[in-house]
Amino acid sequence: MPPETSIVIRTLNEGKHLEKLLLAIYDQTYTDWEIILVDSGSTDDTVNIAEKYTPNIYHMRKEDFTFGRSLNIGCSKANGKYLVFVSAHIYPLTNTWLSNLITPLNDPKIGMVYGSQRVGPDNSVAEERSLLSNFGNSSRIMIDEPAGHNGNSAIRHDLWTRHPFDERLTGLEDMAWVKLIQRDSYRVFYSSDARIVHIHEESLKQVYKRFFREALAYKYIFPSYRLSRLEAIKMFFHWTLGDIFYCLRNPKSPAKWTRIIPERYLECTAKYSGNHYHSILKKEFLNSEPVLQASTVTSSDILDAETGTGNNTLIKLAYVSILKPPYVETDTDGIRKPHNSINIAFSGIVVGIGNKSTVMSVGDKIVGTNTCNTGIQFQTDDASSSEYGSLIFPKSGYLSISSSHIQKIPDEITLREAPIVGYLAMCISILEQLTINPDTRVCVVGAGLIGSMLAQILSNRGIKVTVISDNISQRELLWKYDVNTLTEISGLNDFDLYINTTDVNSWYNLLVESKNNVVQVVDVPIENSKSSSKIPRNSLKVPVIGLKSPTQQYCDSASRHVTHSKIDLSDYINTISSISIDYLLSQKEKPPFNILIEISPELALI
Repeated sequence: MPPETSIVIRTLNEGKHLEKLLLAIYDQTYTDWEIILVDSGSTDDTVNIAEKYTPNIYHMRKEDFTFGRSLNIGCSKANGKYLVFVSAHIYPLTNTWLSNLITPLNDPKIGMVYGSQRVGPDNSVAEERSLLSNFGNSSRIMIDEPAGHNGNSAIRHDLWTRHPFDERLTGLEDMAWVKLIQRDSYRVFYSSDARIVHIHEESLKQVYKRFFREALAYKYIFPSYRLSRLEAIKMFFHWTLGDIFYCLRNPKSPAKWTRIIPERYLECTAKYSGNHYHSILKKEFLNSEPVLQASTVTSSDILDAETGTGNNTLIKLAYVSILKPPYVETDTDGIRKPHNSINIAFSGIVVGIGNKSTVMSVGDKIVGTNTCNTGIQFQTDDASSSEYGSLIFPKSGYLSISSSHIQKIPDEITLREAPIVGYLAMCISILEQLTINPDTRVCVVGAGLIGSMLAQILSNRGIKVTVISDNISQRELLWKYDVNTLTEISGLNDFDLYINTTDVNSWYNLLVESKNNVVQVVDVPIENSKSSSKIPRNSLKVPVIGLKSPTQQYCDSASRHVTHSKIDLSDYINTISSISIDYLLSQKEKPPFNILIEISPELALI
């Protein structure tokens, strides 16, 4: 009979501390476990020590190591219902540690448990303060806070099967994983009683490397997070002064005092460098990418939008965001009918320019859209989805397109954010066509990507806005932007302006029959629409604003909104799909906002 719990330990030259951990595991009151050790090239006696306690030892090359990959190897060999992760340089404080770590998983809504960590005798002041700050004395449940630490944690095996750890991340794989399971409505439990001592004996060089790789990973997990040079300087002085006052209250050895300033300096420098490393990664990519003349490329691997010759620009695609997939609708007469348009935005890097192009340069980051169903059309070969629309991507990731159909974005915007910046630019354009005073009571009908962004912009301007949506996921995400939400249209006289972004017939009919100011936002300009919706698009009784491909001016404005943190894009870029999967374009279940597809993994961190 397999054990209930598999304990996965990652090692690299951990001979000094490993045996103390293994002995403590054997001393636990909870005994239904197995130990799995994944070693990444130890040259000391780590493996010899481990062989005395477990036969389950697996090896990987040091150059192949990532935190996620080593955990995935260990999890793939595990037999337990639960998976426990511990660093090799920790040891439990009590013989009930493992029981306290596992017990909260009896609640089926708990997806991860992580335990308390205490400082070792040789840890630095900075490390000591960090552990005291992050691991309090009270247990708690986290609903949407992506907290967790695989130095002392437990998860469900079946959840790992559905969501393996991201092997590309240079750290914080636990935080990225927690974001995934919280989106599936699982909770994270912090157990203050599952206590361990975490020993960090790092050189200053190792301190820099740790914070750099974690900052690089954090930027991938939270692309919208930006750390300016001024903020990094303020961070250094704030933390350094905090360390000094802490040492005055809690006397420390001279060696710990002398380490405060250099360690905090390296930490802040590493965080800043890691946060801005995407610019260096772009240069490295361009150095390895041959500069091509778009006008002369004839390879079948390149998707050609056929928008002109000579002035075409060659793009290496990074991400494609599908705004409104052609999901099957059930019409009022009970007949299932599809949408015929696929509205997308895409991002990439210019790798080649046509002979006549003066607008773009090699290395420019760009965003493009096809909201008018002109220019570039994406389709797929998936027969099961072809009835409802198609979506084909170039296998190589190259796209040849006229420079007039794409817009530049600044380097501060990551390629993962860029497609959503394109939609944000459309929303700014929509609002500029409306007269909205500070005291205007606005109601946005529909909380998809466009409706949600309109609400965010209006709320940031201090305008009282309410959003109507029957999608609980959409409503929950809007609450944190101080936006009121309703599930149905009621009290039509409560608002001065309605901005309708949906095709819900019952809502639309209520709006047009009212005497209020109503504006209809449609997914494509009315003259180009092929939608099968029952809404009579050719005889709408309200003013219509169609989504149009944004100009450079609006993209610049949208970029400023993002870089100045006036709007949060994180909710629209959390879920990333691979180009190799079935997109299920015909499924009835709609995602909250959009589908973001990664085209070129090598551009993921740029």
